[in-house]
Amino acid sequence: ASRAHKLVQAFCARFGVAPPSPGAQHFVHDFGHVRLRWERHTEFCTCTFVENGSEDGDPFGKPAVRHAPNDWLELLSGSVLAACHIAVERGEPLDFRDERLKRLFPAPPLVGSRISNGGEVWTDFQIGPDGYSRILLRDIGLQENQAGRMVQRLCELETYRIMALLALPVARESTQALGAMEGE
Repeated sequence: ASRAHKLVQAFCARFGVAPPSPGAQHFVHDFGHVRLRWERHTEFCTCTFVENGSEDGDPFGKPAVRHAPNDWLELLSGSVLAACHIAVERGEPLDFRDERLKRLFPAPPLVGSRISNGGEVWTDFQIGPDGYSRILLRDIGLQENQAGRMVQRLCELETYRIMALLALPVARESTQALGAMEGE
């Protein structure tokens, strides 16, 4: 079994849950306090922790990953490509000048977009002290299941954005080398 599969097996063993079968590409289980979704992709694997949020005013105050045992999370050390807290909330459209957005995303740049005729996404693309970036998805009229699909897409965009940034130093070096060759 792959390292990623062994990690999911270890997580399941902690909670007395049958793990995905060897060779499985996908696994979803509701552990009661949190739902885990694991997927194997060609280049990487993803673990998504999902829980119903609270209405305490801070959408990032209690991230779902807090339900994962710390020693299990430490097993991921050195192999995490992207880590992101995504909060979903309902409400009215926000404006860039909104004070709450400034508190949630204090470091510039604040980036926002309207999506799917009923949603907004806000982020600052910053990695916080906990090692996670933050994305706020606001449901201002999404149809049923659209919010879940949007969260999945945002996870994929963040992962592939980070993967593209990994290649940036190589691309810069290649550009310099090509410029020198062209000069010759």
